[in-house]
This record gives sequence, C-alpha cells and structure tokens, in this order.
Amino acid sequence: MLRLLVFIKWIFRYLIISLLFQNTPAYADENNFGHRIFQIQKKMALRGSALAQYKLATFYEFGISVKPNLNEAKSWYEVSAKKNNKSAKKRLVYLEVKENGFKPSNEQWLKEVINDANSGKGNDLIILGQLHHRGLGVKKDLHKALSFLEQASLQGLHEINGEIDNIKEKLALKQK
Repeated sequence: MLRLLVFIKWIFRYLIISLLFQNTPAYADENNFGHRIFQIQKKMALRGSALAQYKLATFYEFGISVKPNLNEAKSWYEVSAKKNNKSAKKRLVYLEVKENGFKPSNEQWLKEVINDANSGKGNDLIILGQLHHRGLGVKKDLHKALSFLEQASLQGLHEINGEIDNIKEKLALKQK
C-alpha cells in the first residue's frame, strides 16, 4: 500500500510539472500559473539576479509560458554571462554551435561541458544531450541524448521535456 501511495505521489508531481511546462502556447493565458512564474522571474531578472536572468532566458529559448524568442533568450543569456554565470556562457556557445556548426575553437568548451555533465551538472547534461541529439561536436546518438536529457529533467530542469518527447518519437519511429 505504501508503494502505491508513493507511486501516486510521483505521478501527481509529474502531472503538475508537465502541465506547468507543457509546450502548448500557455503563454497566451495571463492567469496561467506558469505565466505568473515567468513574470516573477522577469521582475527578479530586471533587478539584476544573474540566476533569474539565466532562467528567464531559458523561458524565452524553450517557450515556457511565453512565445519562444531566441533573440530575447540570447540577450538575457548575455546579461547573465556578463555577471559570470557559467551556465549562461556555455549556453551562448551552444547556441552559436547550433547555428554555425562545431569548430575547432569549440574543443575546450566541449571538454568542459563533458566534464561537468559527467559530474552531474544539469545545465551541462542538457547541452551534452542536445549535442548528441544533433551530432554537433560528438557522434549523433539519440540514446545518449535521451539519457543525458532525462538526467537533467530528473534534476528539475523540465524545460527540456519537449526535446525528450521529440527524441522518444524519433526512436519509436526507428523501431517500426
């Protein structure tokens, strides 16, 4: 019975989090709980919090409670990076690699991402998973991509759940 209650508790948490970070245009509803969180992050970002600036950038990049806007995301990542937020700096390099391809000058950055991901750092797990998903700087491997992204999601970084679903769909199609 206790196992069942624990299972139900985890399912409930997952459903709440899934609703909060769904990839539907929830940004249209200003009374939406996710939109209120976005507004709080924005207020804290405008007050100068490097962490809030980074999280706000992820909201814009991944379209969480707001229409996706990569230019706005980059702008907030840059503001956060100027305050020495390492995750923001790495994210900016990732976006550059995604747009323009992996270059030899990115080797040291990749080594740092791999090292930090292997240490369990969530934002690096996301980047490494996305690199494996797209085959940028590393061999394309959907299974590795899924593993890294799911580890990040388990740490509460649910902004990546849409990409996890996308990879699962690709893997399911390969099995058919």
